[in-house]
Amino acid sequence: MTENFNSDFKNLSKPENLPMLKLSGRCFDNGFDITVKEGYLRRRMQKIYTFDIDLDINPDFLYCDLKDEIELFQKEDNKIIFRGVIKDALIEGKNAKLIAEDFGAKLNYVSINGLETSPYMDPGEIISILLMPFFYGGIRLGNVPGVPDTSIRNFIAIVPIKNLIFKEEFKIGNVEFYNNFNKIDDKIIRKMDLGKNVHDWNSNPTRARVIIKSSEFKTALFNGYSRISTAIDFITLRNELSFPRLTINNENEYLNFHYNELAANVAIPTWVYCREDDTDIYAIYNIEISKDNALNLESNSLKYFEVIDQLFTKFLCKDPMTQNEKNLLMTIHWLRRAIQSGDNRDKLLDLWTAMEFLISGTKVMPLFCREQKDSIKRLLCSNLELTDVQKEVLYKKIDMLNDPSLMVMIDTLIQELEINLTDEESDLLVSARKKRNSVIHGKKDVVVCDKELNKLRSIIERLLIGKMNFKRKILI
Repeated sequence: MTENFNSDFKNLSKPENLPMLKLSGRCFDNGFDITVKEGYLRRRMQKIYTFDIDLDINPDFLYCDLKDEIELFQKEDNKIIFRGVIKDALIEGKNAKLIAEDFGAKLNYVSINGLETSPYMDPGEIISILLMPFFYGGIRLGNVPGVPDTSIRNFIAIVPIKNLIFKEEFKIGNVEFYNNFNKIDDKIIRKMDLGKNVHDWNSNPTRARVIIKSSEFKTALFNGYSRISTAIDFITLRNELSFPRLTINNENEYLNFHYNELAANVAIPTWVYCREDDTDIYAIYNIEISKDNALNLESNSLKYFEVIDQLFTKFLCKDPMTQNEKNLLMTIHWLRRAIQSGDNRDKLLDLWTAMEFLISGTKVMPLFCREQKDSIKRLLCSNLELTDVQKEVLYKKIDMLNDPSLMVMIDTLIQELEINLTDEESDLLVSARKKRNSVIHGKKDVVVCDKELNKLRSIIERLLIGKMNFKRKILI
């Protein structure tokens, strides 16, 4: 274990009745012991839970995902006692030891690049903003502490824009692009420490501004940034157009072309300012949660990478590779992208790209044999008068009857590799696919949580390891 607890941490009394432990959709009601300590860690009062688990009694624990949240419930009424993250885990022989902290522990492993608020902002609101990248939901606290304010009101969101210079201010949709910083919010930004000292705020000659209607501050902040980001997408599209003529509403539009415009890179930093209209509640925030922690292997680095070495060394040294082997490399590439790049919706799309590379080549039992498909074609043609074009289209559709859906291919691979998923994990996989389809079809209100990304990533990783085990047997 890596954590050295402060000597001021005190042991708390154990629950009179052993609670139910839940992890990765699996419940454990006996065969483990709990120790609880309480004290100050990193200037915050925390409870540290230590679990000693007997793996003979709880063999299903070895199918769990340690990235998942861990929960404790009272057996008699299902009342939750604790919900948090596993900080450290050690598996030795027939025993597992876990150390878990509350969700605030996640903030210890990221760098908050910047948050500055007005003195009037509720502390609960500030914590809500900081935890937004990890969770979605919650409420804005109103002027009366603890009383939720769910009224719809206006918020002003402003973002600095890189590499955009103009003389006449303009709008794209309801996003205003301006370069005369004389509005009240610009004056506030100018006085704030982050506004003075952060390069993105004090050096870019352009800002974008949008009014957002929302019932809470943090949602307005993130939605405002998203709306401005979409406007930048349109600017990039316009900048990329290289046709001499476009026809719009039956009218010809002739476009001049200048390569220096094509080469421009209008970009949006990760900083956003937000103020609730008609109030003194405002904040500047960097929405990019930086994960620049070093992988510090003080000892046993060879041991740490041994499992990867066993699985991949012979595979990586193989030349030439088959297409299926190249697809496995692409799976790993898109997995890394989904960890390190983009917002949660981008990560979701990247993960499904990884999944598609992973399941390519998976063979599924055909639903129809050739004779059955031929019989269907003859039956349709004998009962319908069809043109040659209609027949060609219809025949192609019939020939596709055996083309499996992505989810069917995933289920087939899960069964082939004997991957043990709970109903909760399977349901989340289906839900994540539906959200991917919603994003692809342009729905803007799709909320993708870290929990979904972590679970989908873990399922892909388990399938990848399963396939690599199979490949390794062939290569040996």
